Amino acid sequence: MPASLIRSLGNYVRLPTKALCVTALVLASTIIVAGLALWTWSDFSEATSDGETIVSTTSLAMDDFARNSLQAVDGVLESVVARIEENGIANLGSEPEMEYLWRCARGLSKAGAIHVANDAGDIVAAVPSLWSRINVSDREWFKGLKDEKAGTHVGRTLEADKGHDHFFAVGRSIRGPDGSQPARPGERRC
Repeated sequence: MPASLIRSLGNYVRLPTKALCVTALVLASTIIVAGLALWTWSDFSEATSDGETIVSTTSLAMDDFARNSLQAVDGVLESVVARIEENGIANLGSEPEMEYLWRCARGLSKAGAIHVANDAGDIVAAVPSLWSRINVSDREWFKGLKDEKAGTHVGRTLEADKGHDHFFAVGRSIRGPDGSQPARPGERRC
């Protein structure tokens, strides 16, 4: 019965061989393209998921690292500010104060350095020592800190001179409880 059915269909539908070949080629190509698209989409979905996981994990790690680094920097800054309030900014260049700054800088990363500028922008103490006098009053971050536009300035990440270590600069204004620059020992501010 099925053979007779096929023969009877063949009597009604006459397709030339070329048309059958083209139809088969189009059908096979469509199946292949659909299969490749599905395979590519599956691969893309897996890669996207893996990428999102990597970015999320890296972001969490960087957040922890930045938080810990800023806490260490904040601790050092608090110590230096307390020392300046106790002894005055003018005494920072003395031998005992420089030793104290060295001890504070050890609490920072390998690239850790401490630079203290007066309200005119002149660096009055630096660990490690600077080769020449530097004035930072023309720097945007200094102007912002001096004009009280920012309490703390965190600079962009920079690469250290040697190797692949990175660091970022943190600047903070030293102010008294009323928001003014702290008084020097023996000086009274109203």
